[in-house]
Amino acid sequence: MARAQQPRDRFRGDTGVITLGMGQKVIVWIHGGGLKSPTRVRFAWQRYMTAGCNSDGVCQQVVQTQGITAPVNLAPNEAVSFEIQGNGNGVRVEVRVAAGDVNGDAEIINTANW
Repeated sequence: MARAQQPRDRFRGDTGVITLGMGQKVIVWIHGGGLKSPTRVRFAWQRYMTAGCNSDGVCQQVVQTQGITAPVNLAPNEAVSFEIQGNGNGVRVEVRVAAGDVNGDAEIINTANW
């Protein structure tokens, strides 16, 4: 009998690629308000750079750097966050949750005004 390996992270959310200027950052929040028991949360991120643009203004982006955080345990009525600074190119944040009913939100902040 063969058994398939169960995925470690069953649910995912994604900001898509966001272009952040210098002095901006994106913060992604996850709240465990609907959880019945603790669950594991990780954040994966990618930074992009422009590889070139054509005469129609279509620009190709390629991954410059990427990584994933260590897992953290999120309990009911707790929150976790991850932030990444802008550098004028695209960034992307993916949330990976093992199980449970969590809520998420993303916010872009101008740090130059702080």
